[in-house]
Amino acid sequence: MVNRDLVRCAERLFIIGGGNVGLIAGYHALQARIEVVGLIEALPECGGYKVHKDKLVRFGVPIYTSHTILSARMSKATDRTVVLKVRAPGEYAKKIAGILVQNPEVSASLDQYVECLTDDMIVCRCERVTMKEIKDIILSGSRDVNEIKSITRAGMGACGGKTCEAIIMRAFKELGIPEGEVTPHAHRPLFVEVPFGVLAGAEDWHNT
Repeated sequence: MVNRDLVRCAERLFIIGGGNVGLIAGYHALQARIEVVGLIEALPECGGYKVHKDKLVRFGVPIYTSHTILSARMSKATDRTVVLKVRAPGEYAKKIAGILVQNPEVSASLDQYVECLTDDMIVCRCERVTMKEIKDIILSGSRDVNEIKSITRAGMGACGGKTCEAIIMRAFKELGIPEGEVTPHAHRPLFVEVPFGVLAGAEDWHNT
């Protein structure tokens, strides 16, 4: 909402999750003059890129690692988020992939099959692109997911298009376009930050 619609949707923000989505959203919120009161991550370190984390740190945003949310309380005077520090025995700590914070039925699959995706359905939540926008481009003759991405920005958000492509492919299917006629999304290779010392061939690059 901040990026596309220029809507300042809150005055204060508390972020759950230290992945790239949470870190980038926090930085965008700061640019929109939204007060980011903190970020919480259940793992010992944020999973997002360090460069994004450092931006928040430079702005003085407190980052709580090895913590999770216990409760969120609202009152007329103030809103409070109660956090809980997470601890686990050393032999299990590295095997923990997540923490169950809600009943499984909350995120369970629907009992019935969704026959047709509605026009007002949001395909890309990062860029707020609707199914109608996607289908209109397909009906105009496009058969390239990359072209749809360039026109609508679906898949250009902070999540990296993790769910957009599958939904766009379903839009082609619903319109009767054979999958063989569709040019799929061009996936970018994974990358990590590399210290300059490694590029320079320094043996003791940790101290350069």
